[in-house]
Amino acid sequence: MNSGFVDINSILNPSNLRILFENALMIPALVIKTIWSAWPLFIIVFGIIIILIIIRQKNRKN
Repeated sequence: MNSGFVDINSILNPSNLRILFENALMIPALVIKTIWSAWPLFIIVFGIIIILIIIRQKNRKN
């Protein structure tokens, strides 16, 4: 019975729901792990952005 349609019984199966849930949780965990491993780069990038914003704000006042 493999007609390309998703079998509702297989989706509602608790073990399959758990697998879907774990896969959904894996994506943000992967993103957090990537950010965590590259946090010095993020600090440098955010620092440059903040400095540029401050410079632009000071240039507007003058």
